[in-house]
Amino acid sequence: MPEMRALPETAVFNAVRRWLKGLGFKVYAEVFCLRRIDVVATRPRWVMPLIVEVKTRFTRQLLYQGAICQLLTPHVFVAASTQPSLRTLAKCRQHGLGILHVNTGIEVLLWPENRIKPFAPHVEQLFTCLRSLRQARPGEGGVPTLPGTGPAQAVSKMLWRFFADRPERTWREAYQLVPNHYVNYRSMQNAQRRFNVREA
Repeated sequence: MPEMRALPETAVFNAVRRWLKGLGFKVYAEVFCLRRIDVVATRPRWVMPLIVEVKTRFTRQLLYQGAICQLLTPHVFVAASTQPSLRTLAKCRQHGLGILHVNTGIEVLLWPENRIKPFAPHVEQLFTCLRSLRQARPGEGGVPTLPGTGPAQAVSKMLWRFFADRPERTWREAYQLVPNHYVNYRSMQNAQRRFNVREA
């Protein structure tokens, strides 16, 4: 039987979001901690968050991204709309990564079994980021991939107003006073440069 056509990454993103919300998770998209994480999900009575890295196909880059996220939580999935190869299955099993096959539905091919102890300082960064995100509306899966929308763009608009009112304000003040999803003020400053909010 021929393999079904690969879905766009946005469609995979949204399918994962719906699946997680159906399981009772609160879902955040495009969370910046160590790198830009596709999906971070939290649920009451779960001590550690769940992370899902998303691509259209299972690639070496996707597995690498998943491996980095294991420094943050033991619950890491990689998700794509194509069938993983035997090599990919073996690599994920070896490193304890979970696999989600997303097409007409969600199929869990492997559950995470992380054998790496998360690195405490990075875990604290992630929790700091999540605390700031809880003050805002949870992200909609796939929205950050659309032109002109997403968490970074929303923060950019607030920063424009913040600096327009008082140009002498600093990035440290902006980080403390403007709702955002960044780990620290330097992360926000660097990420917002592409929107030309304010030169460093």
